[in-house]
Order: sequence, then structure tokens, then C-alpha cells
Amino acid sequence: MDFIKRAWVEISIENLKHNFYRIKGLLGKNVKVMAVLKANGYNCGDVRIAQELAALDQQIQFAVSNVEEAVHLRSGGIENPILILGYTPPEYAHLLVQYDLTQTLVSYEYALEFEEALRKAEQKLKIHIKLDTGMGRIGIRCYDGYFYEATDKVKKICTCTHFQVTGCYTHIATFYENDEDSVNYARLQFQRFKKFTETLLLENIVLGILHCLNSAGTVNMPEMQLDMVRVGTLIYGALPQINNHNDIVFRPIVTIKCRVAKISDVKEGDFIGYSRAFCADKELKAAVLTIGYSDILRLGSGKGFVLINDVACPVIGGVCMDQMVVDISGAGEVKTGDIAVILGQYHNNEIDFAAMAEFLQCGEEEVYCHITYRPTKIYV
Repeated sequence: MDFIKRAWVEISIENLKHNFYRIKGLLGKNVKVMAVLKANGYNCGDVRIAQELAALDQQIQFAVSNVEEAVHLRSGGIENPILILGYTPPEYAHLLVQYDLTQTLVSYEYALEFEEALRKAEQKLKIHIKLDTGMGRIGIRCYDGYFYEATDKVKKICTCTHFQVTGCYTHIATFYENDEDSVNYARLQFQRFKKFTETLLLENIVLGILHCLNSAGTVNMPEMQLDMVRVGTLIYGALPQINNHNDIVFRPIVTIKCRVAKISDVKEGDFIGYSRAFCADKELKAAVLTIGYSDILRLGSGKGFVLINDVACPVIGGVCMDQMVVDISGAGEVKTGDIAVILGQYHNNEIDFAAMAEFLQCGEEEVYCHITYRPTKIYV
């Protein structure tokens, strides 16, 4: 049946394409794109997003968080290279080989565990080697006093007959900030990465595709492009403007909508919501909307507005699991069944990521992560 328009997410393919071509316009001729499809493509539908991007660029690669996400893409017919950024238990090495997946090696000890599993199964696995250049999270620490020890470890990985090294990368911690100290730290991490990889390349050690730029780095420090960039928030148009230091325009691909279920007159002194969360200090008109925190996690944690008839209507009385109430006194004629915009543009006004982040009490880049499976996803 056709979807029931209770609460839904409209995903703009046009804006997705716009963002992709803006990214390509920032890159050198031979620089590849790796689109990050973690968390079901930022809750936009990983398979559909991958299909659309692969149609634009046959050479595009994809990255996911874990093996389950990777297998889901393969099961959806995606044939492009897929890199798993996070941890996979080595006992699932056969699954990685079966689905032609590329695994990040997060440490030397981890590599040895995979080597043992692959040796027993007589299999060969595609890998990217992760280097820690100062992020301090995962990867082989490869700078200062660890430099020579790390070169020995990476050489052993690269010469292991059970690994096919197709890439090497690092994650830089301070691409989002624009102060001098942060910029210098990003450059320091990049220098560490270059020094380490160039040392190995001079010894004819094959490292494959080199990459270090994420979304913020791609717009803020394009001189560090190397062979490929990893872009997530840029693809979805979700990079906060404060982190986009070159003011390059990307378009959010998501609009969230719901319906007006009921309209009522509220008298002065009337309560609305659990625990009498709101008490009217004057007469007003209220509308119940068909969306709640089971549709968007943390919805209502902060002060929020929705758009009805191109007017910002404040949320009153808190947000429930499936519903919330807004003040529509200034919105003109409103009737049941009318559409309310929770995130996105409505004619001349917009609930942008900054406003939505305030409503959710989270960072702008986290907003997509709070959309649950529940609202229907529609591609427009």
C-alpha cells in the first residue's frame, strides 16, 4: 500500500547530486571519493544513497562502520569497494573474504590475529592500514619514538601473504577548528603521515590508496587530498556552517514532515502535557502533531519550533513518544491534515540544522543520527 503520511522523511536526490558535484569540484583530477554510509547512510537509506552515488561515479568507494553494514550493502547489489572503518572480530575473516570487503587493521596485534585466521582458512583479505598520527584513538602509532617500531610492523603486514594492502590512512583530529593552534596540529598530523608513508614507499612497500581528509578537511584543507577523500556529512549536506571555513554551499538532503491531528482552543490557565509541563498565560490555539521522540530521538530536549503555513510555531508542553503540541496562534487558518515541517524548508522559512540541534540538544552533525527507523523514507 501507499505509505501513510503520519511522519515521514523526504530525501532529496537533487541535493545529493549537488553535494557530490560540489565535492568533485574541490578535488584534483585523479582524486577518488569514498562516501561514508555508516548508520544506514546517516539514516537516509544506505543502499539507495550508494546506488545514486555509484550512478554518478563508477569509481566511487564506500565506507561503513562494521561488517553488518557492509554485508547489507552487498546484499542490496552494491559492487563498489567497501571499507570497514571499525573493528571486526578476526573469526569473521571468512565473511569479509566471501563478500569482497576491505578491513581496516587497527593495530599490529589485531593484524596478527587476522593473519592466523586467514592462514588456517588459506584465504587472502583486502586491508587498509590505519595509522595513528595524533588522534589517539585507533591505528598504529607511527610518530616520534614509535616511528621505527611502526615501520617494522607495517612492513611485516605489507609482506604478509594473507593480506592484500589496498590503502593506508589516518584520521586528523582538528579539521573542524579554525584557530591557529588547531590548524597547526592538523598540519603536524599530515606531516607525520607523509613522512611515515614516504619512508615506506622509498623502500618499495606497497601501501595502496593514501587518504586522510574527512568532510571538514575536504573543504578546509584541500591541499591534503592525497589519493582519496572520505566524505560523510558533506554528502548529506550536514556539515555545520561553523566548521565550513571556506563557506562552500552544500544542501541538506533531508526534510522531516508530519501532520496536524487535532486543533483546540486553549484558555488562560490550561495545562498541556505530562506533569503539567505547560501552563497557558493567555488564550491561544494549539495543534497536536503526529510525531514524537520515537520518530526522532531526543526530540523536545530543548526549545523547538516547527513550520506550519510558513510560520514558526513554538512547541509547548513537551514532546511525547508519538505526538507533540505546538502553538499555532500566529499561523493563520490551520486544519487537521495540514503538513508541519520539523526540519527543512517550507516556502520562505526554514528549520535549519542549527535550530534542530538546539531542539535535540545535540551537535548539528548529530541530527541525522537521531532519525529512527520509524518515519517512512521517501526519495524525491
